Amino acid sequence: ICPDCTEPWQPPKELLTRLKALRTAKEKEAVGTWTFHRGKGCRRCGQTGYFGRIAIYEQFVITDRIKALVAEGAKLHVLKSAAVEEGLQTLLQSALNKVREGMTTLDEALSVCATQSELWSG
Repeated sequence: ICPDCTEPWQPPKELLTRLKALRTAKEKEAVGTWTFHRGKGCRRCGQTGYFGRIAIYEQFVITDRIKALVAEGAKLHVLKSAAVEEGLQTLLQSALNKVREGMTTLDEALSVCATQSELWSG
């Protein structure tokens, strides 16, 4: 979000509903404490509300537990669950952390991250 024109913003109900559907019960409660932001547009950002770029990423560390699961031929959902337990931050979680920190907008984060249900619904 452009630092020169950032302002608090209330996302549309549809975006909040989509966000809550992606969070665990505990995280859903926390969403109510977030302050969302957007850039209203200014000269610096060319009226876009955005300025610069930030990275969102996930890093899948291969631990001994993950190695054992791979060797056993574990299913993808088992591997992902174990990776999350081992500390994996998914791409979506990384993007939503940037939203919570006021670095990007909720609509931008959701536009660049396919959710698990979106990946398998096509």
